[in-house]
Amino acid sequence: ALALADAGSDDALSACLLDAAALAQSGDAQAAAAQVGTLRTRLLALTDPLLAVNLWGYLAMVYALAGRLDEGIDALQMQRRLAQASGQADDEATALSSLAGQYAQRGDVELAVAEGLLAVQLQTRLGAGLARAGALLNLAVAQVSLYALRDALQTLQQVHEAAASLPGVGAELACIAQDTESELWLRAHQPQRAAAALQALPTEGVS
Repeated sequence: ALALADAGSDDALSACLLDAAALAQSGDAQAAAAQVGTLRTRLLALTDPLLAVNLWGYLAMVYALAGRLDEGIDALQMQRRLAQASGQADDEATALSSLAGQYAQRGDVELAVAEGLLAVQLQTRLGAGLARAGALLNLAVAQVSLYALRDALQTLQQVHEAAASLPGVGAELACIAQDTESELWLRAHQPQRAAAALQALPTEGVS
């Protein structure tokens, strides 16, 4: 795709970011991050809002996989602003949920919870089943990190309720939720409940 696109065109920029995203997903995230390191100025010059939102999302993914949290968060913030400004609510919600996860990884747990709550509210309004379940899971992880354990337990219950209506992938979501609940009980100094949560991990439908 890079060879077919005119140098400096939006198509070339898209091809470069798609190539970097594929490279990062294949396991060479550091090389991918190096590949996109000079693209920020070109991204800022984009005039197509839909394309800009998508490409900032790819940039954020590359940086996240490379463990470069600050740059990934910066890209997600830009994606969220552009999505909000252009009325792309689904992309805004996705960016918010991703921000919750990235903030939690960076240790900014209060920000993580705040963004996670916004993501869940927006996904609920949109009626997005799988995306809402993922947003709830990110929120629960952030709440556990903040030691808002009662809130996290309620959020995890919502994850289970959402997962029950999602054939196939729902089992995997429920598995992650149980693992998160085990971490919750460890933080609450209740190792027996933590062990029980792990024992309750679903086995059917999990790949």
